[in-house]
Amino acid sequence: MTNQVTTTVEQLAEINKYNNNYVAYYNAPLNMKKVERDFELLQEFSKAHKSRNSANQPRLGDCLLLPDGQKVYFCHVWDDHVQTCGGGSYHLSNGGGMDFSGGLDDGLKISEIELTNEFDALPIWFSHEGRLRAHCAIHANIEVRVWKPKQGADLSGVPQIERLRKQKLKEQSEKQMFVTGNGVEYFEYLPSVYINENAITTDQLKTIEKETGLTFEKAMYYNPCYWVQPMTLKQIEKLKSYDFMKVEEDRVFTTHESILVVRKKEKAQNKR
Repeated sequence: MTNQVTTTVEQLAEINKYNNNYVAYYNAPLNMKKVERDFELLQEFSKAHKSRNSANQPRLGDCLLLPDGQKVYFCHVWDDHVQTCGGGSYHLSNGGGMDFSGGLDDGLKISEIELTNEFDALPIWFSHEGRLRAHCAIHANIEVRVWKPKQGADLSGVPQIERLRKQKLKEQSEKQMFVTGNGVEYFEYLPSVYINENAITTDQLKTIEKETGLTFEKAMYYNPCYWVQPMTLKQIEKLKSYDFMKVEEDRVFTTHESILVVRKKEKAQNKR
């Protein structure tokens, strides 16, 4: 669901209907007088934030609309480039300033983006009654500007583009069936494959590509590796059949996505 800019007291109340700053106890009604006072502060802080905008300078929290339709946000603005993120926590301060907490991607150069006439809604939090203290967060969505990359911009520092490309490839693959411990069947797309560079030789990689029909790309998974998205279960079975490498099942820590990792097969040591 697309976020909407918080423009009414009722919207602020809905977003914060379980907020302890407004609810005295479980199932208690919202204290609408407190909501109304905070809405006035939100309008004041948002107006101050807009007043800081400069036509040619991106701001923390501004939106970048990617060519594939995804949206990322500016989380740090340098003199010549901006860092981006897919999420995090934005704090709107009393004077209209913005702070960010979360992970930062490399981003891109300011010279490679341009301002559009569009606007987006950014989820933020501000301090209840304008006083910063523990458990004071009031959540809302404010209006921010939308930028877009110029033609030919270097987007290698925006990883969301590559993630979506790989996800779309995965969704073209066959599905395999699994059964839970309760006997419930479920299906998953085939896992992508990461082969550590030191696990195989260049000639072995060429042999794998020739015999499986797969085309590997250079990537990173903790270490330099080769990445590919198999389309058929037969291709995975063929990968597992090579006796010069070890294929192990794994899951990406952040997404729990199922993957196959190929590591160098250790030679068996003779026991004395």
